[in-house]
Formats: sequence, C-alpha cells, structure tokens
Amino acid sequence: MLDSEKILKPTEKTYRLLYAKSGNQCAFPKCRNPISDGKILLGQVAHIKAENPGGPRYDSNQTPEERRSYENLVLLCGVHHKFVDDDPEAYTVERLLKMKANHEASATKIDDKQAERVAEMFVQDDINVIAINPNNSITAGVFHQTINHYGGNTTQRQSLQTYSGVKAAQGMGRFRKKGKPLGRAQSIMPFDMGVKREIFDEEGSCFWFRLLPHKEPDREWTAHELEVAAGGETAFLLDTIRGLAQYRFTASDGIGRYISINPGRACSATFLFRTGEIWSLDTYQLENLVALSEIRKGLPNLVQKSVQVLQALRIPEPF
Repeated sequence: MLDSEKILKPTEKTYRLLYAKSGNQCAFPKCRNPISDGKILLGQVAHIKAENPGGPRYDSNQTPEERRSYENLVLLCGVHHKFVDDDPEAYTVERLLKMKANHEASATKIDDKQAERVAEMFVQDDINVIAINPNNSITAGVFHQTINHYGGNTTQRQSLQTYSGVKAAQGMGRFRKKGKPLGRAQSIMPFDMGVKREIFDEEGSCFWFRLLPHKEPDREWTAHELEVAAGGETAFLLDTIRGLAQYRFTASDGIGRYISINPGRACSATFLFRTGEIWSLDTYQLENLVALSEIRKGLPNLVQKSVQVLQALRIPEPF
C-alpha cells in the first residue's frame, strides 16, 4: 500500500496539544461552542488538508504522518466542521491555518490534567467510531456503531460471533430495501385521519445501531411474545435513538416503534425482529446537524433498554 493510502489517527500527544491550545472552544471566528464539557466530547478534529483522497483540500504530496500532525489539525464544533468542509474553495488551507493561529493566540490556557483527560476521550473515540464520509465530517455523512456483544469476558467477545443476523438491505444502516415500507402503523396519528398506513423511513444520512444474539437462535418469537418483551404502556423498553417512541408499527418479521415528523415517514425507528435482533435507525439527528455528543447521550439508555428486551425473550448473553 502506498503511503498516501494509509490512514493514521493522531497520537494522544497531538490531541493533548490541540486541546490545550484551543481554550476549549471551536476555532471558528466568534464561535463559543465548547470542545468538551469534561465528560463527553462536544467538538471534532478537522483536517486542514483532508485525511482521505477526494476530501476537501486533500494534498497527495502529504505523508500519513503529516496528515495526522498537529499542524494539519484544528478543533471545531460539529456545525463549523461541516461548514468549512462543504466549501473548500472559500475555506482554503491558508485561511484555515490563519484561523487556527489567531484562535490559539487568544485562547485561554487549559491545565495539563484537563488536557490529558480530553485527549484520552479523543483516542477512545478513534477506537470506537467509524465514520464514512468523503468530507471528513461526521455530521454530514453516515455514522454507525454496531455492538455485537454486551457482557461476557474477553474470550467470549473474541470467539462467539457466529450469527450475523439480518443483512442490511439499503446501504449499511437500513434493514429494508429502498422504497419498501418498514411496516404498517398500529397507532392512529393526527394527520392520518384514522388510516393505518404503511410507514417508510426518511431518506438521507442515517445513524444506526444493532444489538443481536451472539449465535443464531434456535427459534423465532411470535408477535405477542415480542410485544410482551418490548414492554407495556408504562415500561417503554423498545425505544428509539432519538428518545421515547411516539407510535407503533408491525410487519411480518417483527414489531417496531417510531417517531415521525412527516406523514407516513419515520425519522427515528427501532425494530425488534422475530429472530431476536434489534435494529435502530435515525435520520433526524444527522439531517438536523445534531452533534455526535448529543447522539451519544442517548445511546447508553438505548443499549440498556435493548438488552432488557432481549433478556425478556430469554436470549442467552453475551449479545
């Protein structure tokens, strides 16, 4: 593989230096959005010269080390990261370098312990997150995080992955083919005038999450069993990435919950398959430029509730 094809993530030392000189603020002029609240990341690392071929301001003469260097990186909030990458003609290398220098020259000093703590978050972020996006901007593309195991020891996590579950039918984040409905609404929506119509997912960038058994189940569950496991009107165990689901829908291969903004469309939906797999997808968060940190705030709750659903089906861990 050529050096130009290699992707190297910044080192912890580089992250620490970037954050220490950022003053914990986005480098875009007059933006006061923080990079971290001390517990989670709120900002993003932007490449001045793109990390990948085809990205904004990509320089084929750069080495992998130069691409991940402190000099080629700047910390921005999610909105301004997309902003500068969507318009590389306006936001040239020279302009971004000047923006970074001016910001760091006036930034408030950050203590070493705080810088070290945030640098560790960035390193962990590199391990856990896969972003697919030619513009190097997570808010403008597809973010996916698949959790195949929940619980169990290290040996189990390495050896028990024998069941791939339902295969994606539209890209990586969709479990239905393009143009096919997710299912039929069970609840009556105000704009449906009492019609239980077919529900489709919204188009656009998609965040998705899956939780599935570590091995193929020896049975399928009935719709009634799935509804019981999903929780009643007070339990609300089958939730969506965006939060509490508004409506129910059903299909021949399982049951679901969804949130809707447009008639007949689900902007956030979770589906429980008869095979014991949970698949959540969300287009609202990315289309409305919600920071990755905001998505992550809801993930622990979604994971925990999803685990409870599979446990209610008596599916053995790990997942």
